[in-house]
Amino acid sequence: MIMESFLSAFLGLVVLGLMISRDRLSQRVNTLEVRLDKLLLHVGFVADPNPPATDDVAVLARTPGAKIAAIKAYRRQTGAGLRESKAVVERLMEKGG
Repeated sequence: MIMESFLSAFLGLVVLGLMISRDRLSQRVNTLEVRLDKLLLHVGFVADPNPPATDDVAVLARTPGAKIAAIKAYRRQTGAGLRESKAVVERLMEKGG
């Protein structure tokens, strides 16, 4: 519930920011990110550093020749980096072997 409120507020500010200069918008976003990080820390929210792979990613990982597609799908779904995504997909490939 808290996250939805902050996301709504953030999106509202982004839309409003279209009327504000780009530099000013960048400053406001940075400030909001810092405040959001502090709030999440205060309420004890810790994001999972290794979000689970969806069934779609698992199927791609077990499909011969689809490793790159699986890595891209995992990155798109979770926002993880290339190294982390590759490691997850390779673990899924080993399980399906």
